[in-house]
Amino acid sequence: MADVESGAQWATVHEENSAGGYRAIDQLARIAAGVDLGDLRDAVGWH
Repeated sequence: MADVESGAQWATVHEENSAGGYRAIDQLARIAAGVDLGDLRDAVGWH
């Protein structure tokens, strides 16, 4: 936070590997089962 407050860093990217892995497996299982992903589909470029 100190870097953000001082202006040394203005943005950061945090990647949630565990949840991202779960979503990938969940989506693959749904696709294999023929289930439409609908709102569960990750936005393009998210990962």
